[in-house]
Amino acid sequence: MSEQETQNSHHELKYLMQTYVDVAQEVLFSLDASFKLISLNRFATDKLNMQCETLLGRSFNLLTRHVDEQIFIQSRLQKFAHSDVNHLQFTMHWSLPAGQDYEMAIQLSKFNESYIGSAKDLSDTLTTIEELYEAQTNFETLIEHNLNGILITDHNGIILFANQAAADLMYYDKDNLIGIPFGFIQPMQSTEKFEIDFLRPGLAPGRAEVSTITTVWREEPANLIIIHDITDLHEAKKRIEEMAYFDDLTKLPNRAFFMRMLEKTIYRYERHGGGFALLFMDLNDFKSINDSYGHASGDLLLHQVSERLRNAFREEDLVARIGGDEFTAIVEGTTNLADIKNLCLKITNSFKKNIQIGDHQIHTQPSIGISLYPDFATTPDMLLSQADIAMYHAKKSRHEPFSFFDASMLNVTTQKATQKGRIFEALENREFCLFFQPQQNLHSNKINSFEALIRWKNPEKGLIPPDQFIPILEQTGLIIEVGHWIFDTVIELLEHWQKTHQPLYKISINVSPIQLYEQNFVQYVLERIQKSSISPQWLALEVTESVFISNMIHTRQMILELQSAGLEVHMDDFGSGYSSFSELKNLPFDVIKIDQEFIRQMDNDPRDVILVEAMIRALHGLEKKIIAEGIENDKQREILKQLGCDQIQGYLLSKPKPIEEALKEIPMIENTFK
Repeated sequence: MSEQETQNSHHELKYLMQTYVDVAQEVLFSLDASFKLISLNRFATDKLNMQCETLLGRSFNLLTRHVDEQIFIQSRLQKFAHSDVNHLQFTMHWSLPAGQDYEMAIQLSKFNESYIGSAKDLSDTLTTIEELYEAQTNFETLIEHNLNGILITDHNGIILFANQAAADLMYYDKDNLIGIPFGFIQPMQSTEKFEIDFLRPGLAPGRAEVSTITTVWREEPANLIIIHDITDLHEAKKRIEEMAYFDDLTKLPNRAFFMRMLEKTIYRYERHGGGFALLFMDLNDFKSINDSYGHASGDLLLHQVSERLRNAFREEDLVARIGGDEFTAIVEGTTNLADIKNLCLKITNSFKKNIQIGDHQIHTQPSIGISLYPDFATTPDMLLSQADIAMYHAKKSRHEPFSFFDASMLNVTTQKATQKGRIFEALENREFCLFFQPQQNLHSNKINSFEALIRWKNPEKGLIPPDQFIPILEQTGLIIEVGHWIFDTVIELLEHWQKTHQPLYKISINVSPIQLYEQNFVQYVLERIQKSSISPQWLALEVTESVFISNMIHTRQMILELQSAGLEVHMDDFGSGYSSFSELKNLPFDVIKIDQEFIRQMDNDPRDVILVEAMIRALHGLEKKIIAEGIENDKQREILKQLGCDQIQGYLLSKPKPIEEALKEIPMIENTFK
């Protein structure tokens, strides 16, 4: 290599070294024999926020403004200069003109008669360490104070770690858990979930949900196990499922269960032959007893009536309460009139003795109607209808308190025609009116909707409650015409609000199962809305759980059509005896109205609170909104608000009233219940 080439190579190497020094992402510097700065790279001047010319020639120990540190650094540098050691490491603070200090790790090396060095900022490292320590502390606190039990086991199921909640749930001392098997040794799937029984503190039986996840613990395969105490939720769900098929007051099967068993019984007798009797029983004068002694006494009476009925029937007979003071029974294996007559006499004789309710001696007995399969009818609805007609015949009879169905009883249709005429006159004379009950949003405390409720202003009898005329409307088919009138009236009210620039409120309308089964019901609703100027968002339709029993597929399809047009559909009286949670997930409701039976004792019975909480959590999990009905006091409202219920309705806010009065009360309600 020529001398010129050697010089060029030397210059090129020097250029590369200088470039590296300038772009390096750490502080690089050099000092003369007296420890004064003779060079700094660009990263150093940026870090110190000073011009290079200002720093050159400055003593290295003066990079800190702390006098004691300046003296200490100078002393160390002097000792280093006179020692045989070639490298020195120490930390010092570099002070910026703005007053900031950086803690720097210094590495210094001897180079001929000068020194070269580097400096690394320790503040980022210290911050990271502090953050890691804080994160570890927070994590340990979270794990140790978690209400769920948390375990880590090895692949053989041996417990390696346990928090206090796990020890409590497993009824062990925490230290004694380490090293024992959790209860399985087989390898787990990546995620697994199952339930176990365990003993709660006090040795009370409990139920827990166990979730497992494969993980790594100290660089070895392991299982993370989370144990969640679901005892209360498990009991609540169990009770909810029971209430779907059993009457809470009498503990007898309810209408839903009875109708299912009736269908199965018919199917069985169709295949194997034979017959059975269906009894329909209704208490005499129950309404007057209820009015005289109060609803609480009425409930106690129904409870004792159910006990007497249980004792009158055989164990294999199915006895149910299908609503109010109405009871039914399936008596299998006989259609012999004499045998059934003897059974009816046994039932009525059991009511000869008065029933003691508090200080009162109350006398009542059931009227009984009987239909026979297959002699009189072969379908569930027809059997029940015939027994119902026979029961009303027995109620009017002066001879015997029971009656077998007879075709001549169909003359009842004449009586229904008379009733239909009275109600038709009421419709013609505009004796029907709508009352409105407000619904409050518990999140905003605003009244944002009303339920429209029909009333009959009879010129002679005054205001007649709906339970005394709606059954007649349904039996006679007039519910279709009255339903159209209700829908038209609500539409006209909303249009009036809109035209007069008044605030709009969503209005829910009750729809009878008879209306839903009408062939053109959906078409009528959609056409009526299209002819109006009202958006469908201001309307909701309420249907009861019972509409799904007869034809779930057809009803579901109709509700989906209504929803696709923009209407909300509400399930009314949820929990009153038709739907279980397993069915509810498949039902297309927007809003679920919890029946007041669940709310009534909630402020006195913690079990009802657990039950309602489980319902709200489950319904929200199914993405349903919730309205609680029958709210009568502040405590019930506050409990529901804490449980996350969306809306409430009941006498606490207001009784149903004409719309003018209902609207005037809104400011007072909102100010009272903030």
